[in-house]
Amino acid sequence: MLRSPLASMCAALAGGLMLGATGATADVLTVALDGSGDYTAIQEAIDASVDGDEILVAEGVYEEHLSLVGKAIDIVGRTDEPVVIIDGTETGRVLHVRDVQKGECRIEGVVFTGGTAGDLGGGVRVDNARIRMEACVIRGNTVHKTVGCAWCTGNRVRGGGMALHGGTNATLVDCRFEENVIQLSLVAYGANGQARGGGLYVENAVVSMDACRFLGNDAVAEDYPPNCANCNWPATGVGGAICVAGGGDLTVTGTEILDSELWGHKASYGLGAGVAVMGGSATFSQCLVRGNVSAIPPNCNCGPEKNWGGGFYVDEGGSLVVTQCDIASNAVSGTSNDLGSVLCVVDGTAELASNTMCANVGTAFEGAWIDAGGNVLTAICCEGGDEIDSDQDGTCDVADECPLDPGKVVPGICGCGTPDLDSDADGVLDCNDLCPFDPTRIEPTPCGCGSAASSDLNGDLIVDPADLGILLAFWRDAEAFPLADLNFDGQVNSLDLGLILSHWGPCKQP
Repeated sequence: MLRSPLASMCAALAGGLMLGATGATADVLTVALDGSGDYTAIQEAIDASVDGDEILVAEGVYEEHLSLVGKAIDIVGRTDEPVVIIDGTETGRVLHVRDVQKGECRIEGVVFTGGTAGDLGGGVRVDNARIRMEACVIRGNTVHKTVGCAWCTGNRVRGGGMALHGGTNATLVDCRFEENVIQLSLVAYGANGQARGGGLYVENAVVSMDACRFLGNDAVAEDYPPNCANCNWPATGVGGAICVAGGGDLTVTGTEILDSELWGHKASYGLGAGVAVMGGSATFSQCLVRGNVSAIPPNCNCGPEKNWGGGFYVDEGGSLVVTQCDIASNAVSGTSNDLGSVLCVVDGTAELASNTMCANVGTAFEGAWIDAGGNVLTAICCEGGDEIDSDQDGTCDVADECPLDPGKVVPGICGCGTPDLDSDADGVLDCNDLCPFDPTRIEPTPCGCGSAASSDLNGDLIVDPADLGILLAFWRDAEAFPLADLNFDGQVNSLDLGLILSHWGPCKQP
């Protein structure tokens, strides 16, 4: 379809953009499913566009697989709540952008979903391009590869949601990566490989990300056979939310990385449930990294199973800097070889400064890392940002009603500084029991507490033959007369006889 003269006139009036010395104006191309725009398919508008054009897309679900090659154009949907949905219908990648080096491609307010690929970037793949994405959603995309040849090694799949690759320079602002999956299935003996980056994969690319959100992205690696019957070479899940590989340079601010998972199956590894830095470099500041889990299914207990790096994992000479972030409730679980619920460094460098790390499950750190100061590690997460724990009991002061008592976080019955103990198990706490080691009384008699008081079996304030007779009458029968058990050991025997003789005579007043 030819461009609309009206659209071109609107573009000139709105922006007055001049392209080069020719004086040509940028065009605005419109796309609408109902036929009210210039085109009914987004790919048609892309094919008709030239550098500087803007494609405005009306709301709706567009079932397309888009290819954008060498064009510095804008594709814009609604930005308040994206309702422009491009659905790959699980039959191929949704968008592939490549070779945009003059100018920049900008995409705003679009949902990419239902994309599939067998290698790189299930939802969006970008190669050798300058791109800016704002208020976009990458949701429910998958990269899945099945390896059926025995002893095939080095297999990799990358970027379940998005892959930024091959000389790309990208800016991501206010974008969401949700429920994307990177999956590698090894169905032949002896094969191995890695599934890298459930939400985002960055390799040989410079990426800046601000105010984005990663939720529920997974890296799933399945080894042969799936039922864990035999040990085998590893299938490895690497970077449930994000994986940064060689040549990747990622800078992240104000971003949430939530509830991502690594499922390393039989004889396999889970490395970096939240973020894995594998040879590239990554900087995170003022971010939330929470609830990411590296785990394996039960009953898979053979081979070198590892769950390393619930929040962050660094290997292959990678470099990581994390500053002023909240790293909370991340976990490494599933085997006895679980290391680094906050951070695991195998080969590379990691520097942490002024971070709050709370309620992470498993050993917090593994490997060498640089503590640049201001980091706080606590067993629970507190509100208000106050993570001071004065008594070092694992509960922050703002949530600790006994902030100077390491044994209590609430006053209980006895108050702070006094344990709520019942030493004699008589149902009365020691703080209210004047005979805390005498289960027969909570107040002293004139003979006191314990064996001194108990030796006066008839209560006449004197220990004499009458009390001795009572003791002998119930010899070895504490159940019939518990008071004859003077040392409260459940028996009436020679030990009790010794106690009664030691207290012979009138009781002393307390």
